[in-house]
Amino acid sequence: MDAKLEKTIEEKVKQTLADVLDVKIDKIKKTSTLLEDLGADSFNAIEILYVLEQKFKLDIPKTVLLKVNKVQDIVVYLEKRLEKK
Repeated sequence: MDAKLEKTIEEKVKQTLADVLDVKIDKIKKTSTLLEDLGADSFNAIEILYVLEQKFKLDIPKTVLLKVNKVQDIVVYLEKRLEKK
């Protein structure tokens, strides 16, 4: 995947997390965990999923929530999905 597109995906994910979780964007790292580091709960996770679906114009199955633990996991998932588009 194009490095520039990869960076854009990461930036959009971080901005979404910052907005939904009310966390400063500079505190969000690729290795940050959603639950422990960023304080997300199950309601936040659903909201994050919804916002990402809108931003990337994708349908993201709810089961993905069980598979993502870190910011990087979300970025990798979105990269793979967008490559298939």
